[in-house]
Amino acid sequence: MWGQPAIDIKNLPPTVAKATAMLPIKEGPFGKLVGVEHTVQGLRWGAQVLFWPVRRRQYFNPTRDHVCELCESVEGAHADWQEGKDWMETLPADVPRRDFAYREVHRVLEYAQTADGQWYAKKILVEHDFGEREVARRMVFIHVDVTREIPDELLDPDSITPDMFRAKKEQPAPE
Repeated sequence: MWGQPAIDIKNLPPTVAKATAMLPIKEGPFGKLVGVEHTVQGLRWGAQVLFWPVRRRQYFNPTRDHVCELCESVEGAHADWQEGKDWMETLPADVPRRDFAYREVHRVLEYAQTADGQWYAKKILVEHDFGEREVARRMVFIHVDVTREIPDELLDPDSITPDMFRAKKEQPAPE
């Protein structure tokens, strides 16, 4: 944040991020899921909000190479896991409040395997819920090609030039 000293993340209070907790076994569409939960407490730095309270629950499928099959995240000002609300009560009036709970869910709908048998998520449904508005949904499709070779020059930092980042001129549409 401008005009404020740099944040030393190593010295944040230990109450900011809570240790991960194991969740009960959950039945998923592709078998039993092992879950973990991680919570983050709301934190301010001066007049700025660094973190809104966040709870993330991740469920992994041990029969599918422990791919995260379901991830549920919730964040918002009035989180039931927040240890005290005083950090928010003194926020300046011009700081936007998150009086709603923002929810995001990533759910694997389809798996695939590489030629050597490694499982990966092929089709993922992502949902965003902002509370008062409709839920936004999008699909993510993943294709894994482990046979393609990557030329060494592609990863050579000396081959990166400013021209690569300039906007390309529009090409006329073919007739």
